[in-house]
Amino acid sequence: MYFGPPKVIILDPSLHLGVIENDDNTSSFFVDCNNAEAHFIHSVVDNVTVNDILDPVYVPHIVNFLFPLNGVLNHEGVSKPLLAVQVTELIDGSFVGCTMNHIIGDGSSFWQFFNFWSETSRGFDNISRPSVLNRWFPSNTNCPIRIPFCSNEDDEFLANATLYTSSSPQFNVYGNDLGWGKPLAVRSGLANKRDGKITVFPGMKEGSVDIEVCLLPEKFLAMENDKEFMQSIGI
Repeated sequence: MYFGPPKVIILDPSLHLGVIENDDNTSSFFVDCNNAEAHFIHSVVDNVTVNDILDPVYVPHIVNFLFPLNGVLNHEGVSKPLLAVQVTELIDGSFVGCTMNHIIGDGSSFWQFFNFWSETSRGFDNISRPSVLNRWFPSNTNCPIRIPFCSNEDDEFLANATLYTSSSPQFNVYGNDLGWGKPLAVRSGLANKRDGKITVFPGMKEGSVDIEVCLLPEKFLAMENDKEFMQSIGI
């Protein structure tokens, strides 16, 4: 089934980077605290259910449309929002996509912000005006691991890239509640998606880990044809 882009309503203005031109021909950047709020998008997809996103082994392409600021680079923060939130209504649930410029925070800062926002938003009927503003793997060797795959067809020039990991299973990704209950799952957006990219999140069950793997299609095909590998990950 083809899932087209959602219907979108955008509320602005938004926070961005300010620039100071120095006497020595260099530039200094700062967060322009202009009382602007976060870039907020409310969208609707009337032909997608929660299970359409969660059930497939490969992350559906529709997920790419559920995050704001796709393709925006960090240095574009001088004219693009530093923080954007997109709430998409599905048939039987909602998907909250949040994008933050890496210049103003790291992964820990992002999840602290997201959880703080959920605490301050809880109890309201809507969030159209949000108030925005062992290290990698557990030592338990029997912890369950769920691997949603993300195909990347355009980065053929990175076909020989090595594997690299981002995020952390120590981030509190399931600690938020916007008033709709705890999240059912966590997915990452298009940012930094390259052949060999592995994104690690804690799983919903205590002691578990979710791993999202981004590889070129031909590599996924080779893995699928390897029966021993598929059995070892329980697929």
